[in-house]
Amino acid sequence: MQTYSDLSLIECAKRGDLTAFLQFANRHQAQVFHFISLIVSNYEEAEDLTLKIFADAYQELQNLSVNMEVKTWLFKIAIERITNDDNLRGSIATACQKVLAKLRRRLDEPLFVERFAGDAPIEARKITLRSYLALVLLEAERCDYTEISEIMACSTGDVAKHIFQAREEIVALM
Repeated sequence: MQTYSDLSLIECAKRGDLTAFLQFANRHQAQVFHFISLIVSNYEEAEDLTLKIFADAYQELQNLSVNMEVKTWLFKIAIERITNDDNLRGSIATACQKVLAKLRRRLDEPLFVERFAGDAPIEARKITLRSYLALVLLEAERCDYTEISEIMACSTGDVAKHIFQAREEIVALM
């Protein structure tokens, strides 16, 4: 069986080849699902949201720039869907608590190590969604500031501000 590059699959999908798009979606589904599962707390909700993101991606094929990384494009679509869905608020807050508990073990600056000692609960609802998303992209998905700025459609300065705010909010909650 021949393996096609993402670019070839996307070009075929742009011409209406649904099979090519499904092959592309299968290739990237796990990565998108992983990202979404860090944002929402429910497995079924994450699965459903992942499918919706690929449906959105199919509709947005013509807008994919050849200079943009596929992961960046898909995460950008995910962020847009997440930030525009008011029904996800409770699920996002629950997932945020779980992810931040994991992240507290990975933040290695002395200030954070000292503040994250112990198992104090984190009240994630006080962290803004954009700050939380920026922190998840940086710490859990290992995106750099430039990639995060493309995904979130903001400047790298805004990314730095969101990450700083998220970390400050976490410290304040400790």
